[in-house]
Amino acid sequence: MLNIQNPDIYTLFVKGEIDGAWVPEPWATRLVQELGGKRLFFEEELWPDKQFASALLIGRTTYIEKNPKIIQSWIDSNNKTVTWINANPKETELIFNQFMKKTLGKSLPENILSESLANIKITSDPIEESISIFAERANSLGYLGRHGYDLDGIFYNAISKDDKS
Repeated sequence: MLNIQNPDIYTLFVKGEIDGAWVPEPWATRLVQELGGKRLFFEEELWPDKQFASALLIGRTTYIEKNPKIIQSWIDSNNKTVTWINANPKETELIFNQFMKKTLGKSLPENILSESLANIKITSDPIEESISIFAERANSLGYLGRHGYDLDGIFYNAISKDDKS
């Protein structure tokens, strides 16, 4: 098992130096469509309700506590963005492809882009159960240190202590 950046996985796959990879979209679709790879399964098949979080926003507790309005504004903006993305798939493809070109120097063909984005669900739901499962799995593999882990308080609650009844 090797921990390799996605662009490097693509290159190693081209060279025949690796035989398989566990990669996110659009890399999975690229390996299949451009390089003749075979998709063995979709990761969501491994999760309860076929959902899992793949990215989370993490903030320092002290910053969050000192800046609740900024945090809430960010959360509100993120929710609006997610809603826009889901309501505007073609525009999302265009923006994502512009990002890929700027970041990697190359845009994606429309068929790869469309399939890749169709394979993921954009949501602002952190899918808390998946975070617990990720932590359990990482801990069982020794990635979370000798003393295990504690997820208490990991999710931000926008209701302040003064607002609770």
